[in-house]
Amino acid sequence: MMKLTLGLPTNIANSRMHWAQRNRARKKYFEFCDVLMMSKHVPNPPQEPPEKAKVRLSFFLHNRMDEDNLTARAKWVLDWLVTRGYLTDDRPQNLRLLKPRQRIDRKNKRIEVELTVVKQ
Repeated sequence: MMKLTLGLPTNIANSRMHWAQRNRARKKYFEFCDVLMMSKHVPNPPQEPPEKAKVRLSFFLHNRMDEDNLTARAKWVLDWLVTRGYLTDDRPQNLRLLKPRQRIDRKNKRIEVELTVVKQ
């Protein structure tokens, strides 16, 4: 199992943000996560991404969120994991996303990712 602690992505679930503004925010989030990886605050991706994996996301938030909005907030995190080689893909054939957890931590908002390889 691999554990990563990342910053929270912007909550865009109910926003009416222009697509260009949303794309800039996504790129900024990816750059932030890249800095965490390069500075060794998160482990490097495996040499070869696992064909199948399960992921548990734990959100540490200011306030609790609706579960559908919480799941939508995980999109950028999963996309970053795929593009950086932690996961092969986020399709159901490759990824089993466990129900996200949420806890209140107003002083240290973050998302913790538990990545477990599933043996075929």
